[in-house]
Amino acid sequence: VELDGEAHDNHHHDGLVEERSEDLTEKELRELINDLNVDEAAELVALAWVGRGDYDASEWADALTAARERANKRTAKYLLGMPLLADWLEEGLEAIGA
Repeated sequence: VELDGEAHDNHHHDGLVEERSEDLTEKELRELINDLNVDEAAELVALAWVGRGDYDASEWADALTAARERANKRTAKYLLGMPLLADWLEEGLEAIGA
């Protein structure tokens, strides 16, 4: 996650320190996810769904709409409860061409 000046001021973690460690603890990852704004969190959930196969890349808009509709303060718990989250995020990125 890259943050510009204003966005960095609105986030409560030090991304540079986290990037250096390359081994985020669950607590740090949870804080990072909780620190996302509503749109960023919805995109992360939608990306996981595409990677998991719930939606095709061509259905990105539908996945994003559904993710926004389920938005709540438990996004980190939801995502971290996915046993293959890292794989699904990677597959989602590949599917959408990112």
